[in-house]
Amino acid sequence: MAYIKHEGPDEKHHGHNHEVEISINGKHFKVHEGPTSVKHLKHLAEIPHEDVLGKEVEGKFHPLDQDGEIDIRGGEKFVSRPHEITIWIDKEKFEVTAHEMTVAQLLELAKDDPKQTTLELKQGHELVKFTDLAQVICLKNGMKFIVIHNEPTPVS
Repeated sequence: MAYIKHEGPDEKHHGHNHEVEISINGKHFKVHEGPTSVKHLKHLAEIPHEDVLGKEVEGKFHPLDQDGEIDIRGGEKFVSRPHEITIWIDKEKFEVTAHEMTVAQLLELAKDDPKQTTLELKQGHELVKFTDLAQVICLKNGMKFIVIHNEPTPVS
Protein backbone atom coordinates (compact mmCIF):
# COMPACT_ATOMS: atom_id res chain seq x y z
CA MET A 1 0.00 0.00 0.00
CA ALA A 2 1.43 3.38 -0.98
CA TYR A 3 1.33 6.24 1.45
CA ILE A 4 1.63 9.87 0.57
CA LYS A 5 3.38 11.98 3.18
CA HIS A 6 2.68 15.67 3.03
CA GLU A 7 4.33 18.54 4.76
CA GLY A 8 3.66 22.02 3.57
CA PRO A 9 3.72 25.60 4.76
CA ASP A 10 -0.03 25.63 5.30
CA GLU A 11 -0.03 22.55 7.53
CA LYS A 12 -0.98 23.28 11.12
CA HIS A 13 1.01 21.26 13.64
CA HIS A 14 -0.09 23.02 16.87
CA GLY A 15 2.62 21.21 18.79
CA HIS A 16 1.62 17.76 17.50
CA ASN A 17 4.44 15.79 15.89
CA HIS A 18 2.85 12.34 15.86
CA GLU A 19 1.96 11.18 12.35
CA VAL A 20 -1.21 9.20 11.79
CA GLU A 21 -2.83 7.62 8.76
CA ILE A 22 -6.06 8.83 7.18
CA SER A 23 -7.71 8.08 3.84
CA ILE A 24 -9.26 10.53 1.42
CA ASN A 25 -11.21 9.07 -1.51
CA GLY A 26 -9.48 5.74 -0.96
CA LYS A 27 -5.91 7.14 -0.99
CA HIS A 28 -3.86 6.84 2.17
CA PHE A 29 -2.07 9.85 3.62
CA LYS A 30 0.19 10.32 6.63
CA VAL A 31 -0.58 13.59 8.40
CA HIS A 32 0.14 15.11 11.78
CA GLU A 33 -2.34 14.40 14.52
CA GLY A 34 -4.41 17.34 15.74
CA PRO A 35 -6.45 20.19 14.26
CA THR A 36 -6.29 20.43 10.47
CA SER A 37 -8.30 22.64 8.15
CA VAL A 38 -10.76 21.01 5.77
CA LYS A 39 -9.28 23.21 3.03
CA HIS A 40 -5.87 21.65 3.71
CA LEU A 41 -7.27 18.12 3.40
CA LYS A 42 -8.94 19.05 0.10
CA HIS A 43 -5.67 20.55 -1.16
CA LEU A 44 -3.74 17.48 -0.03
CA ALA A 45 -6.03 15.12 -1.98
CA GLU A 46 -6.39 17.50 -4.97
CA ILE A 47 -10.15 17.80 -4.47
CA PRO A 48 -11.79 20.65 -6.41
CA HIS A 49 -12.74 23.63 -4.24
CA GLU A 50 -16.44 23.36 -5.13
CA ASP A 51 -16.69 19.72 -4.05
CA VAL A 52 -17.81 18.82 -0.52
CA LEU A 53 -15.47 16.87 1.75
CA GLY A 54 -17.11 14.69 4.33
CA LYS A 55 -16.23 12.09 6.89
CA GLU A 56 -17.41 8.56 6.28
CA VAL A 57 -18.76 6.90 9.41
CA GLU A 58 -20.26 3.40 9.20
CA GLY A 59 -20.71 3.83 5.45
CA LYS A 60 -22.60 7.12 5.77
CA PHE A 61 -21.45 10.49 4.42
CA HIS A 62 -21.27 13.31 6.97
CA PRO A 63 -20.38 16.63 5.27
CA LEU A 64 -17.79 18.77 7.04
CA ASP A 65 -17.77 22.56 7.43
CA GLN A 66 -15.73 23.38 4.31
CA ASP A 67 -14.24 26.45 6.03
CA GLY A 68 -13.69 24.74 9.38
CA GLU A 69 -11.18 22.46 11.05
CA ILE A 70 -11.29 18.84 12.08
CA ASP A 71 -9.32 17.19 14.87
CA ILE A 72 -7.35 14.34 13.28
CA ARG A 73 -6.74 11.33 15.52
CA GLY A 74 -5.87 8.70 12.89
CA GLY A 75 -7.91 6.17 10.97
CA GLU A 76 -10.43 8.69 9.66
CA LYS A 77 -11.95 8.05 6.25
CA PHE A 78 -12.86 11.08 4.20
CA VAL A 79 -14.69 11.19 0.87
CA SER A 80 -15.59 14.00 -1.46
CA ARG A 81 -18.73 14.56 -3.46
CA PRO A 82 -19.80 17.15 -5.96
CA HIS A 83 -21.78 19.87 -4.25
CA GLU A 84 -24.71 19.37 -6.59
CA ILE A 85 -25.11 17.56 -9.86
CA THR A 86 -27.39 19.13 -12.46
CA ILE A 87 -29.37 16.68 -14.57
CA TRP A 88 -32.25 17.20 -16.98
CA ILE A 89 -35.32 15.00 -17.30
CA ASP A 90 -37.68 15.98 -20.13
CA LYS A 91 -36.08 19.44 -20.27
CA GLU A 92 -36.74 20.01 -16.55
CA LYS A 93 -33.67 20.85 -14.48
CA PHE A 94 -32.96 18.89 -11.28
CA GLU A 95 -30.18 19.55 -8.75
CA VAL A 96 -29.20 16.35 -6.95
CA THR A 97 -26.42 15.50 -4.53
CA ALA A 98 -26.52 11.73 -5.02
CA HIS A 99 -23.76 10.25 -7.16
CA GLU A 100 -25.97 7.35 -8.13
CA MET A 101 -29.70 6.85 -8.54
CA THR A 102 -31.78 3.96 -9.81
CA VAL A 103 -33.92 4.25 -12.93
CA ALA A 104 -37.02 4.11 -10.70
CA GLN A 105 -35.71 6.94 -8.48
CA LEU A 106 -35.05 9.14 -11.51
CA LEU A 107 -38.55 8.51 -12.88
CA GLU A 108 -40.07 9.27 -9.46
CA LEU A 109 -37.97 12.46 -9.25
CA ALA A 110 -39.59 13.55 -12.51
CA LYS A 111 -43.01 12.63 -11.02
CA ASP A 112 -43.52 9.83 -13.55
CA ASP A 113 -44.86 6.37 -12.75
CA PRO A 114 -41.98 3.90 -13.21
CA LYS A 115 -44.49 1.14 -14.11
CA GLN A 116 -45.87 3.13 -17.03
CA THR A 117 -42.74 4.85 -18.34
CA THR A 118 -39.25 4.11 -19.65
CA LEU A 119 -36.20 6.28 -19.05
CA GLU A 120 -33.76 7.05 -21.86
CA LEU A 121 -30.43 8.88 -21.72
CA LYS A 122 -29.42 11.21 -24.55
CA GLN A 123 -25.78 10.57 -25.47
CA GLY A 124 -24.90 12.74 -28.44
CA HIS A 125 -27.27 11.68 -31.22
CA GLU A 126 -28.08 8.34 -29.60
CA LEU A 127 -30.58 7.30 -26.95
CA VAL A 128 -29.77 4.65 -24.34
CA LYS A 129 -32.90 2.92 -23.03
CA PHE A 130 -33.07 1.72 -19.40
CA THR A 131 -35.61 -1.08 -18.95
CA ASP A 132 -34.46 -2.36 -15.54
CA LEU A 133 -35.98 -0.10 -12.85
CA ALA A 134 -33.39 -1.30 -10.32
CA GLN A 135 -30.43 -0.40 -12.55
CA VAL A 136 -28.13 2.11 -10.87
CA ILE A 137 -26.99 5.04 -13.00
CA CYS A 138 -23.81 6.93 -12.10
CA LEU A 139 -24.83 10.56 -12.45
CA LYS A 140 -22.67 13.20 -14.08
CA ASN A 141 -23.27 16.92 -14.39
CA GLY A 142 -25.34 17.82 -17.45
CA MET A 143 -26.86 14.39 -18.18
CA LYS A 144 -30.06 14.64 -20.21
CA PHE A 145 -32.82 12.06 -19.87
CA ILE A 146 -36.18 11.72 -21.56
CA VAL A 147 -39.22 9.80 -20.38
CA ILE A 148 -41.12 7.61 -22.82
CA HIS A 149 -44.72 6.84 -21.84
CA ASN A 150 -45.41 3.18 -22.56
CA GLU A 151 -48.49 2.58 -24.66
CA PRO A 152 -50.78 -0.27 -23.71
CA THR A 153 -50.57 -3.09 -26.24
CA PRO A 154 -53.87 -3.93 -27.95
CA VAL A 155 -55.35 -7.37 -27.27
CA SER A 156 -56.00 -9.40 -30.43
